Amino acid sequence: MCTPAILPALGSLTGSSALATGLSVGGGLLGAIGQNQAIKAAQRADVEATQRQQLQIQQQQTAREVDVNREARKEAARRRVASGEAGLGGLTTDRLLRDVGFQAGLDTARSRQTAEQRVSEAQGGLEGRTSQRSSQIISPLEMGLTAATQLQGLKLGRKGASNASKGNKKGKRPTGRS
Repeated sequence: MCTPAILPALGSLTGSSALATGLSVGGGLLGAIGQNQAIKAAQRADVEATQRQQLQIQQQQTAREVDVNREARKEAARRRVASGEAGLGGLTTDRLLRDVGFQAGLDTARSRQTAEQRVSEAQGGLEGRTSQRSSQIISPLEMGLTAATQLQGLKLGRKGASNASKGNKKGKRPTGRS
C-alpha cells in the first residue's frame, strides 16, 4: 500500500535496498494508520459514553419531575382538605392551591436548569477531548510527505556514500557535493 508520492522514489532504489526501504517506510505508515484508528475508536467510545451519561441525566430529570408533580398533588389535596375542615373557601383556598402549583413549577424549573447544565458540561467535555484527539490524527497527506521525505533522504544518503567512495578511490577527499 504505497502512496503515489512514494512510488517514484522506490523506483530509483535497487533490489534489497528497495525492499528494506519499502518495509521501513511501510512500517512507519502502518504505525500512523494504527494510531489514527486507535484515536478514532477512542473518540467513538467517548461519544457513546457521553450519550449514555446525557440519557441518564435526562432520565433522572424525568423521574424528578414525576416525583415533584406527585408531591404537589398530595400537598394540594392536603391543603384542600385542611381548608375545608377549617371552613375556609373561595379565594383563600384558591390562593393556597396556586402556591402549591407555583412551588412545584419553580422546583421543576430549577431541576431542569441543573440537568441542562450537566448535559452541557458533558457535551463541552466531549468536544474538548474530541478536539484534542483530532489534532493527534495524522492526515494521509502528512503520511505521504513523511514517507517521501524519508525515501528522499535515503536516496541522498546513498548518493553521498557513492560519491565519497569514488573520491576515495581517486585519492581525493570527499567534498560533500553531489
